[in-house]
Amino acid sequence: MASMDQPHRRRVQFGLRTLFLAFVPVAIIALPAGYYLRRPVPAQPVPVSGTVMLDGVSLDGADVTFHSTAETGCPAWARSDVNGRFALKCWHRKPTELGEPPKSGAMSGSYLVIIQKREAIRPRVTRPVTPERYASAVTSGLTAKVTRDGPNVFAFNLTTP
Repeated sequence: MASMDQPHRRRVQFGLRTLFLAFVPVAIIALPAGYYLRRPVPAQPVPVSGTVMLDGVSLDGADVTFHSTAETGCPAWARSDVNGRFALKCWHRKPTELGEPPKSGAMSGSYLVIIQKREAIRPRVTRPVTPERYASAVTSGLTAKVTRDGPNVFAFNLTTP
């Protein structure tokens, strides 16, 4: 009877070895894939647009900059068109990383906004078109709250003193 148990035992050993050899490569592939799938997805910019007016008139060529109030936030910027419309863009990572171009939109969060436009009066000499108070995040008084859900459309009506 001992001789009959011997072949049965070999089949079991052969089956376990085969199972082990099949499982190890699958585990080697699946573990890194599982780690990758569990990683948090980095936040992406959301579309942000708006209009800029100065004393009720569309402001063409104004530089609009959103400065994040969070320490880890990143600024977003745009230049207004002839109708005073703008659409922000930003680097959601370090600008030097991979040589990526900026992405459309801004990261969600709170921002201090500055708007400025300068015009040339002579070569290398410019003067402000917008009041100076709007050129500083400290004095502009302009703020924006960008949310994931949107609509993130802002209207800035600047006035001259």
